[in-house]
Amino acid sequence: LAAVARSWPVLFGREPEVIPETAVPLPEATDREGLLQWLDARHSALTEMIRHAAAGGRHWHAARLATALWRYQYLRGLRDEALDCLRIALDSDRAAGDRAHQVEVLLQFGHTHRALGELDEAVRRLADSRALALELGDRKGALLALASLGWCQRQRWRLAEARACALEAAEGFRELGDADMETNLLDDLAHIDLLVGEHESAAAAFEKSVKVFTDRDWIQNLGAALAGLARVRLRGGDPDAAAELLEQALDAYRRAGDGYGQAFVRSRLAQARACQSGPERAEAAALAEHALASTAAVPSAELR
Repeated sequence: LAAVARSWPVLFGREPEVIPETAVPLPEATDREGLLQWLDARHSALTEMIRHAAAGGRHWHAARLATALWRYQYLRGLRDEALDCLRIALDSDRAAGDRAHQVEVLLQFGHTHRALGELDEAVRRLADSRALALELGDRKGALLALASLGWCQRQRWRLAEARACALEAAEGFRELGDADMETNLLDDLAHIDLLVGEHESAAAAFEKSVKVFTDRDWIQNLGAALAGLARVRLRGGDPDAAAELLEQALDAYRRAGDGYGQAFVRSRLAQARACQSGPERAEAAALAEHALASTAAVPSAELR
C-alpha cells in the first residue's frame, strides 16, 4: 500500500488518501515510466494481496490497497481487474463498518462502469456514492459523484442535464475553495459547449484548463483539454493549429502511459491532416493511425 500510494504524486500529480509507515524498502523510481514498469510487473501480485488481506480480516488494508491501485488500473485499461478489486473493497468496508470509505469505492465503481459503457450501472453506483456522502456530511465526496453523474449524462447526450450537474458541482467546489476541482468542472462545461457549437466559450475554458493542468501535472486531463481545444480550432477552419495541439495532446497521453488516449488523439490527428493535405494523403495517414490504434488498451479517459 505504501509503494502504490507513493506512485500517485509522480503518475497522477495528486496526493493519495494515505501512505502508511513501513520498514519495507519502497521503490526508488521517481519517473513515470519507471513507476509504470514497476506496477506493470507487480499488478497480479498486488491484486492477490488485496484478496489475501481481505481473507485474513485485514479489511482496512484490503479496501485501501484496492482504491490506491484503482487509478493505475484505470490508466492501463484494466477494467475487469479493477471491478474485481472494488468488489473485495466494498465487502471489506462493509465488514469493517467503514461507511466513509465506501463513498470512494462506489465512486470508483461508477467511473469504471462508465468507461465500459455500462451507463445504467454507472449511474446506480454514482447515485449510491452521492447519497451516502450526503448522509455522512462528506460534501466533497457528494460533489465528485455529482460531477461524474454529469459525465454519464453527457455520454447519453442529455446535455442540459450534464450542464446542470457540472454547474452545480463547480459552484460547490468554488464554495469549498477548491480551485483545481472547479477548473476541472469548467473543463467539463467546455466539452459541452463544444458539442452544442459554443466555440468561443469552449476555447476560453480549454485554454485555462491547459494552463492549470500543466501547472498541476495532471497529464491525462491535459491531453483531453488539448484535444478539445484542437477540435475548436479545426471547426474554426485552422487545421494547422489543430494539428499542433493534437501533437501536444499525443505527447501528454504518451507520457501518461494512456494507450487509448493516444489512439483517440491519433484519430483526430488524421482528421486534421485530411484538412491540411487532401484526400489521398489523408487516407494514408488514417490507415497508419488505424494500425497504431488497433494495439491500444481498453478505452480510458481523463480523471479528476
